[in-house]
Amino acid sequence: MFTTALRFTILLGLALLILACSSMSNMSKMQKLEDSLRAYEGAIRWNEFAVADEFGGNDQPAPSLAQLDNIKVTAYKVKTSKSSKEKLEANQTVVVRYYDLNGMTEQSTVHKQHWRYDEDKKRWLVSPSLPSF
Repeated sequence: MFTTALRFTILLGLALLILACSSMSNMSKMQKLEDSLRAYEGAIRWNEFAVADEFGGNDQPAPSLAQLDNIKVTAYKVKTSKSSKEKLEANQTVVVRYYDLNGMTEQSTVHKQHWRYDEDKKRWLVSPSLPSF
């Protein structure tokens, strides 16, 4: 009887350990999401569109970065942000204010971002990779 109780205790401990490790893994991935969101925002704010484009997956056509040379971002405001630890996905709606050097009129665009964690690449990817200016 003592061995049955000991086995049960060991199995319960292992199950809890596995559950805790899984939870810690998702927490680490969610921290990577926060880091990715911050880095992406910085790239857009500083007009580093090639850097921001690297956050995109390969499932979308590459934008013409040369066309963005005249775009200057003046504001990046997160309106909504929702994430799912279980699905390892996030959605964020951002208003980007900018002006085109050719027109010198400030404009804004709404960028609806869908983020997903890529297990193979071990990083978060956004779609679409850049706002439509």
